[in-house]
Amino acid sequence: MNSDTYFAMLEGDELATQILEKVRQYQRHLIDSGYWGLICKSAQFVHGMDAKGFSAFGIRPHGPRSEYRRMKLDEYASLYLSFVSDLTGQRITFEPQPKGEDWRASKQAELAKNVLEDALKAYAEATLLDAVGYAAHLGMGVTAVDFDPHGGSPTLPGLDGEGPVMSGAMQCRSYMPQNAAFDIEVDRPEDIRWWVLRRWEDAHDLISMFPEHREVILAARGGGELEREVQLKDHILGNRPEMRRQRVPLYEFRHGPTPACPNGRIAWLLGGNSGGGTLLFADDLPFVDENGQRRMCVRRLALRNVVDTGFGWTPLWLLLAPQELVDMYQSIQATNYSAHGVGVILNPRGSDIS
Repeated sequence: MNSDTYFAMLEGDELATQILEKVRQYQRHLIDSGYWGLICKSAQFVHGMDAKGFSAFGIRPHGPRSEYRRMKLDEYASLYLSFVSDLTGQRITFEPQPKGEDWRASKQAELAKNVLEDALKAYAEATLLDAVGYAAHLGMGVTAVDFDPHGGSPTLPGLDGEGPVMSGAMQCRSYMPQNAAFDIEVDRPEDIRWWVLRRWEDAHDLISMFPEHREVILAARGGGELEREVQLKDHILGNRPEMRRQRVPLYEFRHGPTPACPNGRIAWLLGGNSGGGTLLFADDLPFVDENGQRRMCVRRLALRNVVDTGFGWTPLWLLLAPQELVDMYQSIQATNYSAHGVGVILNPRGSDIS
């Protein structure tokens, strides 16, 4: 790679390789800083599940000879639900108003109202609620408008036997912090100028969009070491063989307009051990606001910010240690009750205790 070339302006698989290296650095920072440990513990307390799956909700045996009982209480989860209810209890509504008194202005306002209501019902409101939930117990959440250049309806005929040029399609999505990488060197959230968003897509859907990459898409199914490193499902439920995924990790790179990258950048690339680093497409950032400015259309939600970083945190994390202590205490009681209330007392020889 030419060291004088800004990474976002690279082309082909060289661009994909550099983007995945940024993701790898971000994930290592999550783990080494302890942030990933907080995410996993908070998710386990909220959802009440661990490697035992749904059986984690009951009192179950523990220890080498099943001589102990493990019990989990739901104080942390109850506080989380109350917290989220308070955060989302008031729904923000928009009421478009006509700019004039004529018939055309009234019809435009009515049309805008219908568009807003359809967007809220279809995806926007549910996506925002998901992101608020992530922020409340995982530290932060991210929402993004995902752009599919091969979706939508045909707009122009293809050239030289190629398919038609599509209008593109947009969909609003939410991301957990481990699936939304950014520059770990930033000092404030406002300084984040690029994101790498990871999601899992059906392999055959991707093949229909990119048939020329059929083999590498199929080889990328299930992901690789990079994805498994911070896969929340694996950490909560355990990385069991039956949990192997058949979907493909897809990375979407967004870079805002900067002097080094004037038109911004968007790119799709594959993850996984075999197909990892394969670029599917790259182009200028397609999202343009009413003033003609290109936007990443990525929003970060956090209740508090970690000082001198781009990471967020939640006050709910202050209750992780007390919840763990309560679970330990209740497990001790459950163990004693399961032994008919008889405690085990060690009586050293010569103590004269009868």
